[in-house]
Amino acid sequence: MSRKATIVLSIDGLSASLPGPYGNTTVDTPALNRLASVSRLYDFCFARSPDPQASRLTMWSALQDFEGHRTLMTDSREAAGHAHESAFFESIETLELAQPIALAASIAETSAADFFAHAVEKANGIQGGDVLWLHHRGLFGPWDAPLELRMQFADEEDPDPPTEVSRPQLTLEHDVDPDLVLGFQQSAYGQLAVIDALLELFLQQLAAMPGAEDVQLVVVSPRGYPLGEHGLVGIPNLHGESIHVPFFHCPSLNPQGGSPGGSRTGEMIFVEQAMHRILGGQWPENPLMVATLGNCVATLNESWKLIYDRDNPIETSQLFVRPDDRWEVNNVSRRCRDVAEDLLKRAGQLLAKE
Repeated sequence: MSRKATIVLSIDGLSASLPGPYGNTTVDTPALNRLASVSRLYDFCFARSPDPQASRLTMWSALQDFEGHRTLMTDSREAAGHAHESAFFESIETLELAQPIALAASIAETSAADFFAHAVEKANGIQGGDVLWLHHRGLFGPWDAPLELRMQFADEEDPDPPTEVSRPQLTLEHDVDPDLVLGFQQSAYGQLAVIDALLELFLQQLAAMPGAEDVQLVVVSPRGYPLGEHGLVGIPNLHGESIHVPFFHCPSLNPQGGSPGGSRTGEMIFVEQAMHRILGGQWPENPLMVATLGNCVATLNESWKLIYDRDNPIETSQLFVRPDDRWEVNNVSRRCRDVAEDLLKRAGQLLAKE
């Protein structure tokens, strides 16, 4: 079992499509880029479910056999409630942060800044062999990024971005105004810019604390935040925007003798499996992965992804080619029925064992 102290920064709603190291060229994410340069990145890391309770409990299950002290600090009452119902943490601290009613005037005045300030203070007390799990509401919290951060993603001919603080949550009509969706995306990018700026300071402060060379860091998300990719904004689904998440593992916050540099793996893996390995356990590779949301199932391997409803699997099947169809827009289930039927059979066998 690893005796390093482990800090896990879990940012809710951070889809894999958002950080620069995963291909986003719209938003500059220098902190995440620098973190990637000293970390191992999992290119194909997935949440087992975008359901908030299921996603958290499966993530935390990596701690089940961990022998060190396990602490959760979160700004989400819902997450704290799920933690209290489980036995994964020995201590739980819920931050009661003020709910913003307007956009912040600066990054320092955002709700996320309050969270990171508490996170640094908490991290400074971590002991060797312990786990500190810092869970931030992220994009599922208030969207209070300063207006100028939203404006930088608007072209001259675009309407001004929205100024609402509450996160958007709606099903889009087929004839929806594209500017409406654009505004949601600009607002989300503003939140990402805030998180990245605060992460930069957070990493600097962690690297300066005593014993930082013996502390490893994981930055991950329990689920993504849909921004209209499949007609849904803020509503969980089983497409990539909801279950494909970033995973950074930095083995030392202040490596002695210099950083060994970053690396990437294309292995398909669930969040809790990657965490289990980092904490000293072993987990076999996944020839076939299955994620669920209510009655819906997504199953995927290196070549295909299938989404279907258990009540009517044949008629509801959506089949996508992986990894070429990254955005899952070309449903080929009618042209590749044999592939869909094989995946349906294998997924059913796996689900029957659970």
